[in-house]
Amino acid sequence: MLSRPNLPSKHSLAYEYNINVKFVMRLWNQKDEVEQCCLSMAAETRASTFRHSKGNFPQSKDKIFTWIDAMRQASIAVSPTLAIAKAKQIAAALSISEADFKALWQW
Repeated sequence: MLSRPNLPSKHSLAYEYNINVKFVMRLWNQKDEVEQCCLSMAAETRASTFRHSKGNFPQSKDKIFTWIDAMRQASIAVSPTLAIAKAKQIAAALSISEADFKALWQW
């Protein structure tokens, strides 16, 4: 993202991702160091560091993200406990058994 032409402004990135502008600026200033660190990292380290799970129930993930976005648009804070409870509620509505569905804040 940082090497694309026609990049958005740092302020618009901060707004879009709901993060502090100072964090964007600090990361931007360190981008070469971050890229170099990633390139020099061993493949095994990268594999164990950058883990991402697609999940077993994408329909529940889409619904929880939509719900969290709506809550944020309404300026309502979403705690991890509240998000997990809502995810379990959505899973139940989609007939996903509690044993099969594991709601985690780390999504």
